[in-house]
Amino acid sequence: MRDARFKKSVIQVPEVRLGETATGQPIIKPRHDDIEGWFLVARRAFGTVSDSFVQTQLRFLSRGLRTAMFGESTDEIEMNAALAFISGIQPTSELEAVLATQMALTNVVAMRLLGRTSVTDPTLPHFAPTGVVTAKFLRAFAGQVEALAKLRRPAVQTVRVERVTVEAGGQAVVGLINNRSQPRRGARNSRGDPMERPTNEPASLRSAPRCGARTRAGEPCRKPAIKGKKRCRLHGGAPGSGGPTGDRNGAYRHGQETRTAVEGRRAVSALLRHLKPG
Repeated sequence: MRDARFKKSVIQVPEVRLGETATGQPIIKPRHDDIEGWFLVARRAFGTVSDSFVQTQLRFLSRGLRTAMFGESTDEIEMNAALAFISGIQPTSELEAVLATQMALTNVVAMRLLGRTSVTDPTLPHFAPTGVVTAKFLRAFAGQVEALAKLRRPAVQTVRVERVTVEAGGQAVVGLINNRSQPRRGARNSRGDPMERPTNEPASLRSAPRCGARTRAGEPCRKPAIKGKKRCRLHGGAPGSGGPTGDRNGAYRHGQETRTAVEGRRAVSALLRHLKPG
């Protein structure tokens, strides 16, 4: 009796009974008298809507099993086991059903050959060829499994560049290029606008005037300006920002262009203009 914990009611197997005609030809018929219900289960098992496709695959499966048994007769247990294998794959199209049938037959042949190899004396001449053929069938089964997985995998478009020619004075980038900006961890859109760039800035900073100073990339700075000033904290808005004065400035040489010297010359010029007669 089947364990009650094992429930696989969503998958039904169209089990069959095998027989022979008066002339000795094998026949395949449903296991019960509900022919219409059996064909419904069989169509679902083979992923098709055609009864002819079901009958054709059953004939192929019966002949293939007879060949896989190396001339021995096929019993109902092996036939129904192969049908259970196909039903477990759950084909969604005729192509997947054909591949599932091939996988079932390949598995039977591989297991039969593997059984012969295990009971054969390694010193016999045909032991090595049998092992080679067994390995080929096992690799074929693995390839069929991969083919089925690839068939069910979503289609992915891949562009492969075989050769890149860079002329004199040109530039090229080699590697994976991803132009989608990744938001920082914890970043969120403060306004809830799906077309807006995610940011951690509060609404007050987002509405503040921008700095506008020219950056190294030649574009205006987009950081918010300090309150009461026109620049951000990186471009002179923060207290103590800007270049150092005096000798601490790397461009300091003679001191004639320092702020103190310029203000002194301006004061002298203003005094001279004031003392000039007329």
